[in-house]
Amino acid sequence: MFDMLAGRASVDYPHTKIKKGDAMPSRSQFKLALPLFAALYGQPGKTVHHFRGRDGIYFGNADGVDQGCASAFGAALTLQFPMVTTMQEFPNHKVTLGADQDDIVMIGLLEEVLEIFLHFRRNLEDNLGVKINMQ
Repeated sequence: MFDMLAGRASVDYPHTKIKKGDAMPSRSQFKLALPLFAALYGQPGKTVHHFRGRDGIYFGNADGVDQGCASAFGAALTLQFPMVTTMQEFPNHKVTLGADQDDIVMIGLLEEVLEIFLHFRRNLEDNLGVKINMQ
């Protein structure tokens, strides 16, 4: 996500053709959020993993947005809002959208879910230059 904000790959991406220094899909709108993400994630921090009945374990966090990171919710909205607006284009489909933090789930007939998802994927690519890896 940070590389997309910056518009340049900071590392080689395993199992892809993307190498460090390659251009990444980005838009000027993404770059407006770069100072916010740099402030939130620019320095290593400590993350705690909680366990029932015992003390939490702290570990270093230097790689950006992690699972369970409360401030990652804003970043997740960058996909949830376009998904909701895409679903509004299919009012006759009986598909339910569930979202919790950074997870999105569509429940319905496979044909209808797939039609909405493929339309969503095209919208992201056409409007933001973002491609969803389907491999």
